[in-house]
Amino acid sequence: MTPAEAVTRDFQWTGSTGYSVRGTFSYDETTATKIISEKGAGQTNNLKSLTVTFYAPSGEPIHQYENVVDGKSQGNYFEFNFDPATQQLFGSIDLGGEQSGELFFKSTVNQKLSLIEIEPSGDEHLQG
Repeated sequence: MTPAEAVTRDFQWTGSTGYSVRGTFSYDETTATKIISEKGAGQTNNLKSLTVTFYAPSGEPIHQYENVVDGKSQGNYFEFNFDPATQQLFGSIDLGGEQSGELFFKSTVNQKLSLIEIEPSGDEHLQG
């Protein structure tokens, strides 16, 4: 049996208004599929952990979310796509919070990525 080889990767995004997102995720390189695609709550296919932190334009952290803990996604809207061969995120992404007052990062990589705040009314407000 081959020992597990956990790999940890980081990613970062900065919006046009100065807000930024930094994330760290891990997966087992020996068992991961060629493409890592995760969606929805519950047991993940490949990811072991994923933490995302949102920063104000000043650089101050404003929210942090553990979207994947011990191989289980914590969010219904969670979506993540990563190509281990190119070491690039791709496709649709939806990371962060889901409740009133929380932030989430959503869109399609290489298109306009958005940092959005969920208002108490349930409406969404673009942050960057």
